[in-house]
Amino acid sequence: MTDTPRLALKVDVDTYVGMRDGVPALQAALDARGIPASVYVSCGPDHSGRALRRIFKPGFLAKMLRTNAPGMYGWRTLLYGTLLPGFFESRNPRGDTPVWCKDWSAVSINLDGLAGKTIRLFFKTADCTFRRHFGYAYIDVNSECTSEFVGSLYCRDDTVVNVTAPYGYQNYTWYNNTFTQILGHTQTISFSPLPVSGTTYAVILEPYNGYGCSDTIYAKLVDSLKVIANAGRDTLSCNKDPVFIGANSIPGLSYDWYPPTGLSNPKISNPLASPAVTTAYVLRTSHDGGGCTDLDTVVVVASVIDSSLILKGKAMFCTDSGDSAVLSVNSTTFIQWYGDGRLVNGSNQSSYRVQRTGSYYARLTNRDGCTLNTEVKKIVIDDPKPGIT
Repeated sequence: MTDTPRLALKVDVDTYVGMRDGVPALQAALDARGIPASVYVSCGPDHSGRALRRIFKPGFLAKMLRTNAPGMYGWRTLLYGTLLPGFFESRNPRGDTPVWCKDWSAVSINLDGLAGKTIRLFFKTADCTFRRHFGYAYIDVNSECTSEFVGSLYCRDDTVVNVTAPYGYQNYTWYNNTFTQILGHTQTISFSPLPVSGTTYAVILEPYNGYGCSDTIYAKLVDSLKVIANAGRDTLSCNKDPVFIGANSIPGLSYDWYPPTGLSNPKISNPLASPAVTTAYVLRTSHDGGGCTDLDTVVVVASVIDSSLILKGKAMFCTDSGDSAVLSVNSTTFIQWYGDGRLVNGSNQSSYRVQRTGSYYARLTNRDGCTLNTEVKKIVIDDPKPGIT
């Protein structure tokens, strides 16, 4: 009696697209037929495109053409790590483990006809092996859904109109509304002098290979934009701790804060403010075409607490030595002393005489509402030990 021959099926995955699209489809096909397989994944950044450097080796180009690699993988995959960068190693991994990342990229989703509906976004990741690698992504959603195009609404006093088509496409071709004239091939197109309000332009969107079909959408330019500056509510900064001012940015608007002193970036909508003195910041907001300027002001109160802790006496002494330990702080609106992390009842004065061994600090609150703890001071009070007789 002879053994039944057995075959082992090994699947090699060497590209990001192969892991994302190919493996789930192959798994479904194998599961439907009850066929097991082992999947081997090449971990690390997808630099598939660097294989193109072998194009000058004998036989490589012929193999690429014979196997129809561009049609199988798509030009996007074939260019990873060359014209299209793959993942790069982070310069700030915050640890000893290398972290690979990619820069921000933007995509667009057509939500026509879905007003009033609940939209769910599902994100799928493809990992190398369980417990060995992990990944995460930051997602930011632009909720300014006033138009398909940023810039299609403009100000009457603009000097130029900048219209931006949806993100995430490979090619853009702009036309007049009769398709008799090509106006440009970039995602953002500028018009100066201003077009007549109500003028319509068309743009043909070409997606990346394997990411959908081409589409044509239209932008109607109307001079009805209103800009309102929003510097945010007056706020408090304690001991120069940075606080946010302003509000979320709106695409197509420019921001300028004055004075710039104490701001993390005076050219964004919501910088961090940490002024040394109380400061009134003025926000100038305008359309990127130069019109619709509006001003708003926010006051950042700069409050400082002196958290100095002074020890009078000794930090270590015996009970029969006649020494003492008195901790003191500068007077402020409210003082509360703590010993070993627990509140010391009735101790709300600027000075506190330590009675037992422990770690002590004071919590200080001033009239502006700022609260700060002093440093912790360890005091050791020991009973004398009898000598050797």
